[in-house]
Amino acid sequence: MMEKQFSNFVALSQEAYPIYINSFERRQLKHVNFPKLDKYINQNCLSGLTLEDESEEYLSIEAKLDGINGSLFSRLPTKRLLECVLSTTFEKCCFRMSPSMEGYVNEAKHSYKVINQLSKSGDLDVSIFSGLSGLVLREFDEIDLGDLVVRKVNIHQNHIDTIKYTLEMDGVRTNIMGVVIESKYAAKVHRNPDIDKTVSFEKEFPEALRLDNQNRVNNFALALMITKNIQKPIEVYFSESTFLFKERCCFNIGNDVFNGPKIVLKQDEVEELKYWYNALSVSKSKHIVKPIQDLQSSILKRNDDKYALLDALISWESMFTTKDRGIKETLKDSISKFLE
Repeated sequence: MMEKQFSNFVALSQEAYPIYINSFERRQLKHVNFPKLDKYINQNCLSGLTLEDESEEYLSIEAKLDGINGSLFSRLPTKRLLECVLSTTFEKCCFRMSPSMEGYVNEAKHSYKVINQLSKSGDLDVSIFSGLSGLVLREFDEIDLGDLVVRKVNIHQNHIDTIKYTLEMDGVRTNIMGVVIESKYAAKVHRNPDIDKTVSFEKEFPEALRLDNQNRVNNFALALMITKNIQKPIEVYFSESTFLFKERCCFNIGNDVFNGPKIVLKQDEVEELKYWYNALSVSKSKHIVKPIQDLQSSILKRNDDKYALLDALISWESMFTTKDRGIKETLKDSISKFLE
């Protein structure tokens, strides 16, 4: 029975593929009335994870993130489970620059295994994808940093409007290039008994997850600037989750982004970039992490170089000031002279 359901699920993903391709071209997700769930998924896989109200049955879950004080919630009608899982799976393929039929079917098989083990292990992988403009990868396609994977945007092999619309339009967006960063997290799924609390990912984005993802992206941006010895920040123009069980009604369209000089990263610079990213990411001490975050903010977000330098000096002081006050006093004198 399980093998037959798996074969049906794979066949369904193959049927859905051209529908999603067409949906992206039209910039809207076409709703599909998929057949009954039990033809494709064993209902025992969802055992203990569903709730019912007066009208219908819901998958009502909380996905607790490992190492982060935050959770993702979903209240998804089980009759829409196949539709949401398959569309989110396709979105993930596009973000990973592998939207071919083969790539999609392989990712769909992985999604099936996740669902099949959900009530037993509760293991779930969650990725946050962030689009960065201002960076070009030269001579290679991706960088694996462990908890982050950076991929070159290829608009000719991509159907996500969030990427394609922003990058290929004429006019002010001409020649905008960029990369997509995948930030990877692990989670444990549990039944959420409070059905009124379970809402879509977009409405309940955990602050801890948002800050952690932002910190990873900032670490990458600062490592890039150190590697290239430049002070030209890259810009984030979208962030999207591929939480497998989020309830969705459309694919998102991207926003306008900055179109200016590009940072070109070459293959022989990748190892140095990895070194600096790991160095910035490894420390968990609040006496180091907070000043580094302030330093990143001063460099990456300040438009005025003078104030950016002042913020950077203050952050540097926080890291290295000792009881003898020597560094602190030296910085005060330096700042006073700088302001004269």
